[in-house]
Amino acid sequence: MVTAAARPPRLAVVGLGCHTGPFGTVDALERALFAGRADDPAGTDLPAGADDGASLVAAAGQALRGGQGYGGGQGYGGGTAAVVLAGAGADPQRVRSAAGRLGLTGPVRVERGTGLVDGLGRVRRLLRRAERVLLCAADPGGAVALLLTAAERGHRPVYALLDAVAAGPPGADSDPGSVEYVGVHGSDAPQRQAVAVELSRVWSAEAVGLRHAALAPTGGAGPCGLLTAVLRAVLCLHHCYLPAAPGAGLRAGPGCYLPGGSHPWLRTAAGPRRAAVTAATGDRREHLLLSGADERGALVHTDWARVTELALLPVCGRDADDLLRAVARTREAAAGGADLRALADRAVRELPGAALRAVFCVTPRSAARELGLALSSLPPTLAAGRDWSTPAGSHCAARPIGPDGGVALVFPGLFGPYPGLGSGLLRCFPGAPGDGDPSVWERGGTRYADLAYRLLGKDATDAELAALEQELRADTVGLGGLGMLFALLHTRLLRRLLGLRRYGALGYSLGELSMLTATGRLTHDRRSLDGLAAIPLLRDGVAGAHRVVRAAWGLPETVPDREVWGSRVVFAGPAEVRARLGRFDRVHLTHVHTPGEVVIAGDPAQCAALVAELGVPSIASAHSHLFHTPLVRAGQAAGQLGGRLAPAPGVELFSAHGYRPLTADDDPGLLPEVLGVMGRTVDFPRLVRAAYLSGYRYFLEVGPGGDCTRWIPDCLAGRPQVAEAVERRGVPADRSVARLLARLVSNGLPLDLTPFLPGASQAPGAPDARTTDARPADTHPAKGHAAGARPADDDQTAKEPAR
Repeated sequence: MVTAAARPPRLAVVGLGCHTGPFGTVDALERALFAGRADDPAGTDLPAGADDGASLVAAAGQALRGGQGYGGGQGYGGGTAAVVLAGAGADPQRVRSAAGRLGLTGPVRVERGTGLVDGLGRVRRLLRRAERVLLCAADPGGAVALLLTAAERGHRPVYALLDAVAAGPPGADSDPGSVEYVGVHGSDAPQRQAVAVELSRVWSAEAVGLRHAALAPTGGAGPCGLLTAVLRAVLCLHHCYLPAAPGAGLRAGPGCYLPGGSHPWLRTAAGPRRAAVTAATGDRREHLLLSGADERGALVHTDWARVTELALLPVCGRDADDLLRAVARTREAAAGGADLRALADRAVRELPGAALRAVFCVTPRSAARELGLALSSLPPTLAAGRDWSTPAGSHCAARPIGPDGGVALVFPGLFGPYPGLGSGLLRCFPGAPGDGDPSVWERGGTRYADLAYRLLGKDATDAELAALEQELRADTVGLGGLGMLFALLHTRLLRRLLGLRRYGALGYSLGELSMLTATGRLTHDRRSLDGLAAIPLLRDGVAGAHRVVRAAWGLPETVPDREVWGSRVVFAGPAEVRARLGRFDRVHLTHVHTPGEVVIAGDPAQCAALVAELGVPSIASAHSHLFHTPLVRAGQAAGQLGGRLAPAPGVELFSAHGYRPLTADDDPGLLPEVLGVMGRTVDFPRLVRAAYLSGYRYFLEVGPGGDCTRWIPDCLAGRPQVAEAVERRGVPADRSVARLLARLVSNGLPLDLTPFLPGASQAPGAPDARTTDARPADTHPAKGHAAGARPADDDQTAKEPAR
């Protein structure tokens, strides 16, 4: 086994190529890998009659361009040699002839029947004379290529680093505690299972601890199968996810697992992500160690067009009739095979001066259907003065609010995280976590890190998801920390996408805490979000609720918890409830959601009696906490946080403390009063109306949930507004974001649609949202508003909210 001291210098992977099996490009392989279809033989992309020579030229050509869909097209070629791994029966002259079509200036070596160890040894020797070396594998099924160079030569981008390679199974130097991707290659299932058994002796439960490693099996015989296993590991390191392995047929050891679905690969505090690949050829074993380098999110903030077919197609008109004619022309052009991108570009230029804007959420297959639906249903909807929308997210505002309406971010309660939250969003926007301090995503430094891993997709079976739901309900610190983390992520993402330099913010219940944190108003001496989530205010308010109530009311331990404290969402107005509270000494009105929906908490028997007296429907709350009752000692929270309010230029925060903005002139020591709302009823409609009176018309919910989005239209009683959530449970992230953007653009809010148009693409290094601000720097919320109808609220359903 190779020791750390004996390891040769590391190799950098600076180009990727694939033209094998069903995958004609690296992009095609990567998308299939994420979807769990990388071993699916259906849907070939290869041209009929393609041979290994043509595939070698195609794959190597991609790698020389930095990887199709990846590199900036710098076109490596000069100073490049090649090593081609070919099957034992391959014709070397034919392979050399194909390689000669690449225009390489360095030597070309053909290695028949050679494994990865010997092939990489040849690469290292060639690098003494060449700047770069193509390592290719070619057989009758296609070809795979990696462009390699010495790590110290400073090439960029680097998709991964090859740290070590050796013959034989992995040993102690593999450091299983830090390797979370374990590639398993074998030509058939029994061979892959034999390798998995061998690996379980190294990746044991004791060695990996909580951080179990994901098994990533790769089939395929011959040199292409070997190098494909390495290419897959490189792609996962670069894109920062652990791949799905559905139907792999392997039995994972106690220190490993087979992901049911692909999920984000969080960075550890100790260093870069690390992967291992063990390949089996008969009785021979070869083991490689790799580590991450330039992450996808460091190269491209928004990867929308590469990972989803969904796109935004705007159509503009001077009035309703003109808009319908434009929709008809667009539908006819789309049906005739016109370039949707050209149609979208023309409409984008018309957006600023248009009176009406229909924004369609379409794929290449659904465009004609969505446009046809508009032709039939848009005229009567606009004639009635109502906004038009479809289940796919397409939208047309009947009376657009316009660019002068202010944008307010709405922070929901902290206890709303759910399985799958954030996973799709990070896929579409890989640069979002890096918009600020990346430490919030490091697993090593957070108490709720492994809970976050499971929530992002590590748990995939029905049994695992059911267990996770129960654990989420019981883990106050985990829920609170995750709630703040996603509020922070969504805030950074919206500020980037909308070019927000001035905006408002309001928080529902404990959302005030995430609002203060995400906007920079709260300075604190805790080192991470889990520190914030673990303060006694949150711990006692939920997990310690029954203990606090027993002490306050003198209840013995013999009284079951279910009879000590509970809360219910009641579908009645606050005035109706307050009129009856005097007869129930152990019931509190904690939250007012809308004029017809409130929350009560207290003695479960008294709560049930009050609901019965009201004669209205109610549902039990998932979290029966003490917040917004006199039993919460909110005044001590500021000291627990060790923080003060700091200035945050460009942000106008609305607090339930006084239901007014927190201005830059407010005393920094106001934090105790602000947190004091945790001991009083929170009136969400009053908070929303305060923001509305200050000119805010666009209410965008950040963080887990969607409840606030459902309440806001009722709070504003039909006044013109847009209320949307960044993510919704059960809705794919691309659909949720596309719907949000469609509503904003249709209402006339200026933003850069370029990454979301049909056929959009972006290579690393090209301008993106990192350098583009769609809104002018001097945009300020207007004090008035335009008349209009309330937005359609399709697919919004009532449910018990998160606090």
